[in-house]
Amino acid sequence: MLNRQHSTEKSLAYLQLTEACQLGGCPICTLMHQSTFRFLDALFYESVTDVGTRMTLWRSRGFCNWHAWFTVRELMGSAQGIAIIYHDLLSQEIEDLQKLLTQQLPRRTSLFPQAIFPPAALERFTRRWRQKTRCPVCIWVQWEERCALEVLCHSLGNPVFLADFSRSAGLCVPHLRQAILVGQSSPHLPRLLEIQCTRYQRLAEELKEFDRKHDYRFAHEPWGSESNSWRRVVEQFVGKREIFGNEVHSASLGSPVSRWPRFLLRLWQWMKKKWSAEASLVEEAIDLGQNNQPAEYPHGEHPYSPPP
Repeated sequence: MLNRQHSTEKSLAYLQLTEACQLGGCPICTLMHQSTFRFLDALFYESVTDVGTRMTLWRSRGFCNWHAWFTVRELMGSAQGIAIIYHDLLSQEIEDLQKLLTQQLPRRTSLFPQAIFPPAALERFTRRWRQKTRCPVCIWVQWEERCALEVLCHSLGNPVFLADFSRSAGLCVPHLRQAILVGQSSPHLPRLLEIQCTRYQRLAEELKEFDRKHDYRFAHEPWGSESNSWRRVVEQFVGKREIFGNEVHSASLGSPVSRWPRFLLRLWQWMKKKWSAEASLVEEAIDLGQNNQPAEYPHGEHPYSPPP
């Protein structure tokens, strides 16, 4: 919250934010990338064998997709640490798979030809993955992001920082929305919105110029800052790469969409139990009928048979 006292001019976050404003792109995205590197670098340098760290990574099943590949790509000395961490995780996965394999159904029935494993066993196996905790790097970086947004909203009252931020690329669209939520009570919020509007208008003009120079009539004109505006507008709208996730698996586990598979599973289990009971009654009736064959009549015809 912004009601607590800030000493932003002397804080490390303020210095980092000021430096990020001098780099390209959204300064908050830049800070999140730098924070990710520092966190992972410290973890693999001194905490790989720490029991608490290993338990945290065991509960989260390691890192998320982005931060796992970030480690492989950016931390060249992390190979041994990755091997140690993921050996434990892979051993647990092997144990879970072997346990699941022991629960195969002994044979397929005519009623359920596709039932290879008990649905409850499959549900338990998949539930362990759904119930894993969040990636620890994501938790840390999200906290750093919140602090950076608070420092930004507070520091806009500083003329020196205001000048640095005005010369920057401004915030990306997602971080602008977050800054509005974080700093909705800040007296400097209108100034932030004015700066962002100016940056957007300037970028829109560059995009228009970029499109104009693709006309054959103006193709001879030299390119200026608009030459990479098409790249910058993508970053302006979605942020830097590997900062915000995609929407492939954006539905939360508690949403109606994600509850459907579990509802269908429970329905299928109920129907299987009901059909199994009915199938048992049918088998008993068949056995009873085979043991009590009807008597043969002299004319080879049942007295209650319908007329031909």
